[in-house]
Amino acid sequence: MHHSQLFALRLWTEHEDPESKDVRFKVQHVLSGEARYARNWDEVEAFVMQTFHDVEIGVQSRKEP
Repeated sequence: MHHSQLFALRLWTEHEDPESKDVRFKVQHVLSGEARYARNWDEVEAFVMQTFHDVEIGVQSRKEP
């Protein structure tokens, strides 16, 4: 059985310096409501993968007698 998770991703730019337009992220696990703010894709990916892993471990532990 395959499990899937749903995440919402919000992106926006910040113009702290007129020469740069830094992208910011908010990623939220829809089922739990847990959210993280990030400054790069690596942080977004880390949150998504950790949340997915934690959910999968929780599902597996509920299946064990």
